[in-house]
Amino acid sequence: MALLIDDAPAAPAEEGPARRVPVSSLPVIERVKLAMRGTREQRTVLVRDPNRLVAAAVLSCPKLSESEVEGFAPDDERVGDVLRVIGTTRHWMRNYGTVAALGGTRRRRSPSRCRSSPG
Repeated sequence: MALLIDDAPAAPAEEGPARRVPVSSLPVIERVKLAMRGTREQRTVLVRDPNRLVAAAVLSCPKLSESEVEGFAPDDERVGDVLRVIGTTRHWMRNYGTVAALGGTRRRRSPSRCRSSPG
């Protein structure tokens, strides 16, 4: 899913439609700014970003709701740092839905499986 944003902040009506740019093509600093100020859909896309700074910026966004965090938790495609931050934040761990979602992810259960036989 390629999310697009407007390149120009506010274009007059006579110039036509503003140019749309995919979020993945933005520089890291712009993605961090977008993670802090963007919409719910943009945050959902940016939390999957392979860059840890961008994913961490989504979790530090003041607009982030508990229902969004609950939606981020069960996804196994998330960066491990995102799940770790969710698991260590007391405010989010008070919500039973978030705790249950974290308990069901493979990444959350992986430390016990890391102890494999020597070889």
